[in-house]
Amino acid sequence: MKLRKHLEIVQGKIELTPLVDVIFLLLIFFMLSRSFILQPGLRVQVPRSLLGQGIQTNHLMISVVMEGEKKDPLTGAVTKAKPLLFFNDEVSSMETLEKSLKKIGGAPSSASFVLKADQEVPHGFVVEVMNLILAKGYSVVLATQPSDAQNP
Repeated sequence: MKLRKHLEIVQGKIELTPLVDVIFLLLIFFMLSRSFILQPGLRVQVPRSLLGQGIQTNHLMISVVMEGEKKDPLTGAVTKAKPLLFFNDEVSSMETLEKSLKKIGGAPSSASFVLKADQEVPHGFVVEVMNLILAKGYSVVLATQPSDAQNP
């Protein structure tokens, strides 16, 4: 018995469902990762401003937020809220910030700091931080968010 060689080319269909799934996953990934690239660090409610310079890509970031009021469970005493200082997303104080500024190399005139201060932080504390940075020869840029045209 002689067997014949029977060769038939079978063409498969291209399924679009997996392709669409992959495209949507990539779209979601890039949409979510975009927000992490622009503003790394703490979430700070900065004041609004009609004038602005746009987003600065700078790695020297100082954030100031208000620590919430704390109530002692034993005595019931309430401690007032106080400002918390963060330098490049690490908790800092005025003393450690001053030491960190000394450690930063390079010409101070070429480096600038972005200062993100929460609306609730007292103005005097923000000025103290600015004075410390300016005394070391660095420049300071205050971070604000765009203001709505209806709400100046």
